[in-house]
Amino acid sequence: MERRIDDGRSVWTIVRAVADVRGVDPLELPPLGEHFDADALDRLLAAADEVMVTFDYAGCAVRATPTRVTVRQQGPRVGGR
Repeated sequence: MERRIDDGRSVWTIVRAVADVRGVDPLELPPLGEHFDADALDRLLAAADEVMVTFDYAGCAVRATPTRVTVRQQGPRVGGR
């Protein structure tokens, strides 16, 4: 799944995309801030034109650039959606 980051809130875009791929409500996912500084990620992606960050989160591979988030499921879907 690929999502565009339009509002400058990359972290929330990542969480929503992972929730959609996993088939769960975003509030059911572990807080992204438990893994790293989410505010720093927002600042990094907002400040740089040519940066890519990749990481695993909630059973998904995430790739984030200043304009797009791509999420790929690594395990079975957990929800009924």
